[in-house]
Amino acid sequence: MSIKLQTPTFLIVDDEDLARAQLSRQIGELLPSFNSIEAANVRQARGLLLTNQVDAVFLDLEMPGGHGMAFLPEIRAMGIPVAITTAHERFALEAFDGEAVDYLLKPIENSRLARTLA
Repeated sequence: MSIKLQTPTFLIVDDEDLARAQLSRQIGELLPSFNSIEAANVRQARGLLLTNQVDAVFLDLEMPGGHGMAFLPEIRAMGIPVAITTAHERFALEAFDGEAVDYLLKPIENSRLARTLA
């Protein structure tokens, strides 16, 4: 009998194309296999969460059309772990109060990302 491990699916929400690509590349360096879905804003992310099974969300905070902190409780209510990805330290306490699993400051260090993925 062989056991097949599930390939995790991550939703990466960031308004910057390069930031989404960079995070996906970094995850690929740490995980041998994963799926990623990308959204450029909260509205897109909300739609993707309704139509896809997602194991975790990497969520930027300051985006046009909606702030990630306002979206965090909605994601957590679905039982999905959320890691905040941002260049701003000022929302860290609020993020952890909202049950974010981690708060990753950009540029994201691989060692910290590895700890988050674990």
